Amino acid sequence: MKHGVPFVGKESVASFIKCILLLKSSIYLLVKKGLLVFVTLFCCSLSLRAQGSLYSVFGFGDLVYFPSSQASGMGYVGVAVPSSLYINRVNPAMLSAINTTRISGDLSYTGVSATGNLGSTYQAFTGFSGAGFAVPIWKTVFATGVYPYSRLDYNQRQVGRLELPETDTTSLEYRYRGIGGLSTVPFALAFTPYNNRFRGTVRMGVSMNLMFGTVARTRETFFGGALTPQLMSSIEERASGTTLTFGGSYTKPRFFSLTDVLTLGASFTTGATLSGERRDFLRGNGIEDTLQSPTSTVRLPSTLALGISYLNDVYLLGLDVVVQNWSAFEYFGEDVAYARNSLRIGVGGEKQPSRERLATFFQRLAYRAGAYYHQTPLRLANRAVDEIGFTAGIGIPISGGLSRFDINLEYAMRGTTAQNLIQENIFRVRFALNAGELWFQKRKIE
Repeated sequence: MKHGVPFVGKESVASFIKCILLLKSSIYLLVKKGLLVFVTLFCCSLSLRAQGSLYSVFGFGDLVYFPSSQASGMGYVGVAVPSSLYINRVNPAMLSAINTTRISGDLSYTGVSATGNLGSTYQAFTGFSGAGFAVPIWKTVFATGVYPYSRLDYNQRQVGRLELPETDTTSLEYRYRGIGGLSTVPFALAFTPYNNRFRGTVRMGVSMNLMFGTVARTRETFFGGALTPQLMSSIEERASGTTLTFGGSYTKPRFFSLTDVLTLGASFTTGATLSGERRDFLRGNGIEDTLQSPTSTVRLPSTLALGISYLNDVYLLGLDVVVQNWSAFEYFGEDVAYARNSLRIGVGGEKQPSRERLATFFQRLAYRAGAYYHQTPLRLANRAVDEIGFTAGIGIPISGGLSRFDINLEYAMRGTTAQNLIQENIFRVRFALNAGELWFQKRKIE
């Protein structure tokens, strides 16, 4: 023993490292399925700490669903909500309601409390929810931006005891890290082919979405309380491709009264086969090895979104249903038996006492609330990983009513502690700025 660190025979450590080198193909499997490894490996004297969501270890991480900052306060309802103040990311047809140049940016703070059979932990982090730009040009509206499709962010630690041949047991520690995700850049075009004050309004839109991203996963192994890892393996994955989104809606005026409207909306995003590359790196006991895997593919599912909304002088109410066919998910040619079809149902509303520009500041505030149920694409240990969330928020008018500053709150519960899984309680605060300016419009001089 030296400096308080248990002695581990070099031959034993070298033998252990050689075994891992021979099983190199299985290292990625351990990293990818790290959540299951945590609860099945090293049952004695085991502890676990985490940062971010443990469920983001799978595939390209957690899915990010965000129709708009208005929708994030209303249970994420936005498929059939036309608005001149917000850039809709789910249904491009809704963009045709925009009549001023719009710029939006979103930032969120997320706290995750994870509880399992091994204990509990709380971690917090900030995340970028995207930035968008939309401009009306003649009788169409063009929109683009950079938005997250998925986010992978975890930092976990696992400790236990390892029995070595012909020696005493020694401490063993694993550290798992992962970061990255997929992003999308849409190029959307929306227009209104039919508009009649009595018969209603038909909106249509289409978007070509560029998909790209990188994720990096690392696993470090420490023996005998060492300060530096004796073994490190890492995997870097890149993928890129395109999808198409088609959207439409119909707005029926004078549904119950002379000033209310009912809107039905739908959008469909095609599945995608992304071109992917993977690089594996392994280092330990003076040995370094890098493997560049052949170009492979990642198959993402199609998405169908349906919605309905009702708007009168004061209230906005909406309901959305979103379905994704994750059973066809493919990830670099590997087994993804944990994937299943996902379903999201959201309901919510907004109250704005007055929409008149000359009304008082407090009358023009928008108050929001909603709830959602998300059947996530994960099924682990024959247990469904589902999520239930509640949202609330407020929209603050600025710059003469053309712009809004939104503050939205969210509380969600995901997962279960059954079958050695993890239950997460998620608290999120979102901040968003949606600014508007008049471009490409002739000024009238009286």
